[in-house]
Amino acid sequence: MLKKMILFFGLCLVLAGCSEKEVDVAAHPIDPSLDICHACKMSIVDLHFAGQCIDSQGQVLNFDDIGCMISYLKKNSDIEKNLKAIYVTDYQTQEWLKVDNAYFVKGRLDTPMSSGIAALSKKAEAQQLADRIDGKLLSWEEVKAAHQPKPKTHQPDTDRQTEGEER
Repeated sequence: MLKKMILFFGLCLVLAGCSEKEVDVAAHPIDPSLDICHACKMSIVDLHFAGQCIDSQGQVLNFDDIGCMISYLKKNSDIEKNLKAIYVTDYQTQEWLKVDNAYFVKGRLDTPMSSGIAALSKKAEAQQLADRIDGKLLSWEEVKAAHQPKPKTHQPDTDRQTEGEER
């Protein structure tokens, strides 16, 4: 009987050790002197347009532009279903918002990667911004669908002369 009890408690300990740990899904502050965009690898210096994803393992993915985050999620569609939280910063307050609680404006805004996307916590403020910049008020699903990543193009430098080459 004692062997069975020891075996039972041992099995309980093993199962408890295998249980999924709680993942911290709270938004993490961005340090502009350290953090870089997970997609474009640029420094995150303008927190008005930042985004952040937290995956099922608790890994934090930071983005310098909401458009960068959307492009990354579109290119890596399998990742989005494993995310525990997706945040954007409020354009006016720079406070974190869950994407489902944000109102998005897409228009003529000077954003880090030229997506022209900003997020706000209040619909009236978002509509005012949209009117001011001749933009459009969108939900998270609408802004994801509307955003088209800009293709990366490389133009060869035709003006550069290599050593030994004549013009």
